[in-house]
Amino acid sequence: MTVLDSRTQAAPAQAANPAAAAIARDPEVRLAALFDAGTLHLLTPHDASGALAATGRIDGMPAVAFASDPRVQGGATGSAGCAAIVAAYDEAMAMELAGYAPVLVEGALADRVEALLVARCRDLLGLARRAGEAQMGFVKVERLLASGEAGLLLAARDGAADGRGKLAARAGGLRERALLGTAELGAAFGRDAAVHAALRRGALALALARELDRLEGFRPEARSESRGQRRDGSRGLFRNDVAISERE
Repeated sequence: MTVLDSRTQAAPAQAANPAAAAIARDPEVRLAALFDAGTLHLLTPHDASGALAATGRIDGMPAVAFASDPRVQGGATGSAGCAAIVAAYDEAMAMELAGYAPVLVEGALADRVEALLVARCRDLLGLARRAGEAQMGFVKVERLLASGEAGLLLAARDGAADGRGKLAARAGGLRERALLGTAELGAAFGRDAAVHAALRRGALALALARELDRLEGFRPEARSESRGQRRDGSRGLFRNDVAISERE
């Protein structure tokens, strides 16, 4: 965050004062420096995760941001920190839908909304990968299913039916979600294509399942392509972790 870092650079006096330098690294202090004075509103609790999400205004414009404390876990982001980032994304999406941020209304509004939902799913998959909550590839997904820890099984809707069928048969009743294409799945992992994916139980898996439910409304054909049923028999979110994989 260039803007955030430039606004919170420690003065020479702070550099010589460890206490002042520590305060300057605090995510709430950094967010307060980013937003216009008096506009900071926290979205997540200031806890031990080291990550914090908030809303405010920048030069009078509504904005959403998150910051992390580099002193916590060496700057790495755990599941609790990822939950704060997800909260920031959710708020930003809500603000856009409410008209606080520019919304492009083009000839095909449904296509635009669908593209935004795909981007949202891709971003959440990328967060899960960086947090170690997602794996990619047939073999890795198969192992995750065998461990009993899988809570969200993903497959490319244009992927080969034989591989999808084999994993679905090993899913133990876990519903396969086939809403993204091979290129869309692959983009989340820096690949050209991916066919199989899964996530572990946690906030990111739940957030992604929610976005997939929304995307399903724009891709109704995927309902018949998806295999299996949810473990609780409802349209609720899965309560298990997720992994993402590709054939290796």
